[in-house]
Amino acid sequence: MLLALAFAASAPAGAQEGGYIPLDDPAMPTIDALVARGALPRLSSLERPYRAADLRDAVDSVLNQSHWGNTPFAPHRWYRIARGAAARYGGGIGRDEVVVLASVTPFVTAQSSGGRELMLADTLGGIYPGMHLRLGA
Repeated sequence: MLLALAFAASAPAGAQEGGYIPLDDPAMPTIDALVARGALPRLSSLERPYRAADLRDAVDSVLNQSHWGNTPFAPHRWYRIARGAAARYGGGIGRDEVVVLASVTPFVTAQSSGGRELMLADTLGGIYPGMHLRLGA
C-alpha cells in the first residue's frame, strides 16, 4: 500500500525524462572511457551520474554523424554498451511517462564465531539471509 502511494506521488517526475545511470552499473567504465576519449562530446566528465536521456542523445548524435565510419573514436561495441545502459535506465521514455526501476538481490552471510579470536570460538556462529533492494524513478 505504501509502495503504491509512493509510485503515485512520483507521477509529476515524468518531466525528467528518465533516470540516472547508477555509478556501479557494469556499463559505467565503458561510458567513462568514451567520455575520457572525447567520443561523447555532449557529456561532461564533471557531471556524474549521467542522465539516461542525455547519454542516449550523446550516443545517437555520434552514431548519426556521416563521417563516423571514417574517424571512429572507439569500437562500435562500446557505443552499443552505452546505448543499452541508457535504454535500461529509462533513456527511451517520453516526457509524459514515468519509469520506476526495482532490483532485489538476495544474499547469505556466514559467521563462524562471534569473537574476533579464531582460537576461542563461541556459539554465536550461524548463517544469516539478507537482501539488497534498490528503487529508482
